[in-house]
Amino acid sequence: MLYFIANHSKSDIVSKAGPPFSGSSAAVLKRLELFETLCDVPGLDSLSFAELPMTGPGGCPGIMLSVAADGFKPMVARFNPERQAWKQVSSAVWIGTESDPESGEEIIPEPEWLARAKCPVESYENVMLANGTVWEIPVIREPLLNGEMIPPEFHQCKLPSSFARDIAGQWRSQVLLKYSQLWARSQSLFEKLIEEEPVFYSEAMTFAADVMALRYRFNLLVHSRWPDQFLTTENVFSVVRAAIGWNILTRFIEDQKKSQLTVT
Repeated sequence: MLYFIANHSKSDIVSKAGPPFSGSSAAVLKRLELFETLCDVPGLDSLSFAELPMTGPGGCPGIMLSVAADGFKPMVARFNPERQAWKQVSSAVWIGTESDPESGEEIIPEPEWLARAKCPVESYENVMLANGTVWEIPVIREPLLNGEMIPPEFHQCKLPSSFARDIAGQWRSQVLLKYSQLWARSQSLFEKLIEEEPVFYSEAMTFAADVMALRYRFNLLVHSRWPDQFLTTENVFSVVRAAIGWNILTRFIEDQKKSQLTVT
């Protein structure tokens, strides 16, 4: 997968010291909605660049880059419009891919091509997305404690957290600030499902993309590049339910019913 950032140069995007996307470049990438996708790139050897001072996708100058997935080398960044398919996904960002040399059809990224070297959440559930590929969806909530259902506000957080003492000297767990909004949104969605309240597709899509971004270099820009290949109205709630621990609760309730029938 290739990124093209119009009207930007390598010096705008890549830090001169430290990790590639740190310092002033981080602010630029945040504005472009690319920082969370690229922030964990370990070094320049995981990247390929091509500055296009004249004409790139859309007829604009800019910089093209590709990022290596874990265990892969980066795709060579070069502009070859006859062998590539591009789509503009924001005011400044284009996402492209190579075309199959025989069929001419664009090559859709596989999950492993977008995989990060490390995911902050250990547990996951497999969910098949629209094009038939199976993705590992991080499970960020645990709705059971000692074999019993517990209210959403007491669910165990599977996202990175810390422990600190409160003013009474009691140790309390607190999700790291970086993940606090995602955690709060997961509770809101869990409560809406319990109360059978409506959830807008825009909310579900955004949450699903953000959860998938824990495991993959995936965000709403990538989703918008291939809106019919990954998240759709047919599967987005499968991703949501897996991520918030709803499936854990469902399996628990089903097992309880089976146990009651066996006893009867």
